[in-house]
Amino acid sequence: MVEPPSPGTGGGRRADGSGSDATGGVGTGEVGVGEVDGVVRLDGVGTVGHCACGVVGLVLTLLALFVGYATVVTVSEAVPLLSTTFIVFATVFVWVALWLALDAALVRVRRPGRPVA
Repeated sequence: MVEPPSPGTGGGRRADGSGSDATGGVGTGEVGVGEVDGVVRLDGVGTVGHCACGVVGLVLTLLALFVGYATVVTVSEAVPLLSTTFIVFATVFVWVALWLALDAALVRVRRPGRPVA
């Protein structure tokens, strides 16, 4: 059971009196999935999992850029003065899109309540 937050403190405390509640200090009493030492992992993935998705997304983006560089350069020549800028923005866009897609897939696979194999 979680006590309601005290005015001006920004959050409630656990029934045992230690730390903030599992919802980040909201005081609703809901317990998050994968709570360790007061750090809540509502998605069950954690920081390492999210960062690994970013690294894998970057590697896949660079691999795709390496394989399809001739095509990317041909498309970017539509605006000659901004072709390098286009390549950089396209690369960053693809990287972020892959990162989000991989992260969403990982969170879906490791959703709360599902046992990890």
